[in-house]
Amino acid sequence: ALMTEAEVERGDHESLQKTVIQKWEAVKQVVLQPNEEKIIPFSARLHAETPITTMNCRKNNSKVWLQTGLNINMGLDATDKDYLDVVPTQGMANFIEAVEACGYEIYQTDVEAGYLNGNDFSSSSGIYQELEFHPKKKFFSKINELEVSFISEGNKTHAILEVDRRFGNDDHFSLTWTERTGQDELISMIKRFID
Repeated sequence: ALMTEAEVERGDHESLQKTVIQKWEAVKQVVLQPNEEKIIPFSARLHAETPITTMNCRKNNSKVWLQTGLNINMGLDATDKDYLDVVPTQGMANFIEAVEACGYEIYQTDVEAGYLNGNDFSSSSGIYQELEFHPKKKFFSKINELEVSFISEGNKTHAILEVDRRFGNDDHFSLTWTERTGQDELISMIKRFID
């Protein structure tokens, strides 16, 4: 199974919960003789909403791993946990670079339980990742932080952008672009919401 830890809100507090993003069954039944080795080839495509784990930031709370297991009749069931490095898609990487070009730096990432809904898109995995950006010049900014959550869909990338203003309400915006959207266009798109 493809796993992560997601923040779950219950009343006034949050807790971390191990969450299955995706499951596969590599083989149904295999009989092994004593000291026999068996290699089972396996490949899989990660769910499009798998959290990015390779962000270089102060608090990277995003972890993804493969949890493998064996169901052994009349024996101990064996499990294994292998962490994965998940990189952003090109569309996500372009947007992150554009946010940084607007004067923000990534501060924290985390994974939350729940669903995202934008103008023409919605998430499906039951978890979403938040990338939290802080202004590089905090004292001169009207914005405390930007939170970005991505949904990848083919060659398109969608995002929910939450703008936490220093003196005012939070605003939520949904955006969509392709991998071919230029850096200048992405910067212009972001500035429309933060200026």
